[in-house]
Amino acid sequence: MWYKEFLNIYKAGISHVFLFHFNVRDLADNHRNLDRYIHDEFILPRKFAAVAFYDISQGLRFMDKDMEREFSKITRNEADGLFNAAPSKLFPYLDLLLMNTRTVLFIDHADKLLPSGDVSSMSFEERSALIRICEWSVNRRISSSGSAIFLMADSLEDVNRDVLKSSYKIEPVIVNLPDEKERREYIEHLFCHLPPSQTTPGPDAETAAVMDPDKPVNISGEISKEPQLSSLLKDITPSVFAKMTSGLSRKSIRDIKLRAEAEGIPVSFDFIKEKKHSVLKKEFGDVLEFVYPEYGFESVGGMDKAKNYLIRNIVQPIRKGDLRRVPMGIMFCGPSGTGKTLLVYALAKASGFNCVRIDMSRILGQYVGESEKNFKKCLLGAKSQEPVIVFVDEIDTAFRRGENEDSGVSRNIFSEFLQFAGDASNRGKVIFVAATNRPDLLDPALKRAGRFDKKIPVLMPEEDERAVIFEIMVRKYKFETTITDYMPFAARTENYTGAEIETVVRKAYELANDDDSEGNTLTTEILHDAISRCRPVTRQIEFMTMLAVEECDDMDLLPERYASMKAQQP
Repeated sequence: MWYKEFLNIYKAGISHVFLFHFNVRDLADNHRNLDRYIHDEFILPRKFAAVAFYDISQGLRFMDKDMEREFSKITRNEADGLFNAAPSKLFPYLDLLLMNTRTVLFIDHADKLLPSGDVSSMSFEERSALIRICEWSVNRRISSSGSAIFLMADSLEDVNRDVLKSSYKIEPVIVNLPDEKERREYIEHLFCHLPPSQTTPGPDAETAAVMDPDKPVNISGEISKEPQLSSLLKDITPSVFAKMTSGLSRKSIRDIKLRAEAEGIPVSFDFIKEKKHSVLKKEFGDVLEFVYPEYGFESVGGMDKAKNYLIRNIVQPIRKGDLRRVPMGIMFCGPSGTGKTLLVYALAKASGFNCVRIDMSRILGQYVGESEKNFKKCLLGAKSQEPVIVFVDEIDTAFRRGENEDSGVSRNIFSEFLQFAGDASNRGKVIFVAATNRPDLLDPALKRAGRFDKKIPVLMPEEDERAVIFEIMVRKYKFETTITDYMPFAARTENYTGAEIETVVRKAYELANDDDSEGNTLTTEILHDAISRCRPVTRQIEFMTMLAVEECDDMDLLPERYASMKAQQP
């Protein structure tokens, strides 16, 4: 998709300078890096006269000697000793090349050449490069010559923002991670390959070394294919492999294969999970928390109406591929400790979606622009995991419009979140789930339909629900017990939240172990004793309950006694 976007802009004459960002170090298809792909699909058919490469560490290079000689001819040999010179000395000669010969110029690591921040803090060479590249974008002689300039950066937020000003014509193009179909095709390519004796014709050895220095090239200039290793996939299918590797690049998938080959073990569910966690933690762990739920709805006591809604409107539609019924976002409202977070993780487990948690303490930085940059990276990391559930706990404190004293940081982040959460193209792929016990503190813009379509109350458990919670907690911790009926305990724990019932059960296990007698079985006497020792501590239950009831926008999701109460309100 990134290539089509770029090509449409180029053909329309909108721009001849492009900033490719994000997944630019990955393979663009099954065997070609980004620059090789652009060379084969864009440069060769259009017969560009010169193809040059520049980055601040290696200087200027050309695809072949003829192109280098053409550069020397145009510059009258004045630039022959400047290939590794500073931009202020080299770039004026690139002007001549771009204006007089149909040229493609790749500038790699643009974020290092044009770092983000205030222009006044940039070095002379950085400012020189910034001004020159911006001027290239509006230079009509370069445009009329048919030349094109491709900047590449790992992160758009690390590139100086001046390049994106409307007065210039530098077009950013995001190179996304491969989607599920592309991952499956690449996995099939890797594990169902031709034998090593068969090769695919490639460019000459010199060109291959410039375009893709990491790719092995044999003496005839052909690129060797991977050996057939389909036996490594005996425990998992390519389709399942593709579903599990959301958020990974093709190169990361290749690393999984190479590691399995090196260790002589088949690729398994746990093997992929371990590698994926390592890659994602390294890439986005500074701004996102990755969640791997262990329990589904069977471990959630009570909340039947909420669970039924989630199953009917998220889990089942997603499995059927009907995303029209899936809400853009869901907000759980209710007192602390009632199981809002547990319900989110159970939904992630049941739907099979990835799950990430936004923690604002990881986002906020001490330097100007750092927080906004971190948040953009956070959202990009979340989207790379699609299908994904993005969980925001205590959203009433996480996102606010902010005041002037924080230099507009809160307002900028709030605006960015509103835009992303309201993007209809994410429906059924990125589901925001928020939790709050104070929905009255939320900005109305957050709560409107199209962002959080459904407000679901998660209230104090009823007596029969408390009995189920007791049983689930005993089963969750695998405690031995002689108890078969939990209703007597439910009757004694009115106004206890699910979290407080869990505390009671753990206290009972503690008492069972303190007994001098052998064994640690939970008995009726021990559990009653634990209830007597543990008192509920959740505050403002009635107040937070009424807030949740008031916020609920679907009468079908309210317990009967609250539904009748709300129906009587004017």
